[in-house]
Amino acid sequence: MALWLSSSIYLILQALISFGCGGYLAGRCRLPYGDAATDDAERRDGLHGIASWALAVVLGAALAALIAMGASRPTILAQPTTTTEPSVLSYEIDHIFRSARRPPNVDLAPLRAEAGRLLMTSSSHNGISPDDRAYLVQLVSATTGLAGADAERRVDTVIADSRTAISHARASTIVLAFSVATALLLGAVAAWAAAEAGGRHRDGMPLSGWMLHANRFNGRRSPWRRSPATLP
Repeated sequence: MALWLSSSIYLILQALISFGCGGYLAGRCRLPYGDAATDDAERRDGLHGIASWALAVVLGAALAALIAMGASRPTILAQPTTTTEPSVLSYEIDHIFRSARRPPNVDLAPLRAEAGRLLMTSSSHNGISPDDRAYLVQLVSATTGLAGADAERRVDTVIADSRTAISHARASTIVLAFSVATALLLGAVAAWAAAEAGGRHRDGMPLSGWMLHANRFNGRRSPWRRSPATLP
């Protein structure tokens, strides 16, 4: 969980810096629209910053989709299986069917998929049902050759481990979703503010009071006025 929190903080900081730089360039490079009022010019600069933020989000989503499609494409080294099993419980499924002696040419894929679906119910409010637990004990006993008591202990251990693994996966997904949403929201704010700062630099004007850092030690600031912008 600490790694996920650190990654979330890095994602938010990276979004602030990258979207802020993009918004600043959008405001700094925007051509002025003649003699525009101060509020109207700042609003135009901010909208250009939001446009750069939206373009970056769309391009990033498209690139992520292309990478995901390429990663999920079957290759020679990774052939798709006929049955699926929950990837979050792969180790727990390996544990429940672990056996020192197993007959050759035994296809456990259907049993692994079925056991995975049963173990996914362990994180529900009621937990795994007694019938499903008894069925898992039968599967383990028939597949691994364990006695009844040993098979029950293994099933109970795997059920507890599965509940913990599912809980960690859900928590990580929630943290990731919240971090992405926060990074996008703060990135939009940073893009707007940076675009306004870029517009002020473009027009040769000082920053706003809440953006001002270079002359924060000066006792007073002289009043300024945005000069009429001229087209090149």
